[in-house]
Amino acid sequence: MQINVTKSNGVVRAKLQDSLDISSVSDARDHLMQILRSGTEVLFDFSSMTEIDTSGVQLLIALRKEAHRSGTACRCNRPSPAVLEVFRVLGRDDIFDEAIVTA
Repeated sequence: MQINVTKSNGVVRAKLQDSLDISSVSDARDHLMQILRSGTEVLFDFSSMTEIDTSGVQLLIALRKEAHRSGTACRCNRPSPAVLEVFRVLGRDDIFDEAIVTA
């Protein structure tokens, strides 16, 4: 998994790419938590994600909970169709704050 991070006006934007699955979630967890702690507002963009499994879903839910606990504004948006489908099947598509990527 690749994560491209930019920061502008106090907002940290992290664009996740490739897949977030059992083979990458351990490494991704530390990096994503560090990103979450690096700003008062964090925006996670899932438009370039090709795959996610339940371990990745669990990590994203944990990130949202940690953000809430720490008072960090955390938005998850632009899920790719593949990512959104997994969240819909699990009944957790409410985690996304903005619309589906249609390209």
